[in-house]
Amino acid sequence: MKYESKDNFDSVIKKMHESVTRHGMRIISIINVRENLERFGYNIMNNMIFELSRPDLVYSLINTDPDMTIILPVRICVYELQHAVYIITQDVKETLENTGLIKIGDEIDKIINEIAMDSI
Repeated sequence: MKYESKDNFDSVIKKMHESVTRHGMRIISIINVRENLERFGYNIMNNMIFELSRPDLVYSLINTDPDMTIILPVRICVYELQHAVYIITQDVKETLENTGLIKIGDEIDKIINEIAMDSI
């Protein structure tokens, strides 16, 4: 899913942190894409990737099918483009559609989309 925020980038990032905690998720890492690209001489507007996890869902997913480890952690990206701020979420349910794990994917999608909507 893709969402557009009326707030500035820093406000969205702050709200994202708060919403992640409120939804019982944990931030595994935050990748600052802009800073990483600047080290190689490229300039882009603000762009951050939040890698998120919720231990009980990860445990269920891995115990059911260890191959699903490849889709973890789930990601939410916040970026600026032409002075607008966007949030995009990973579609976990679609990834798990043919695995019999669609219920877990649906729950993860619901959570990360609520986090995104809380942050706009």
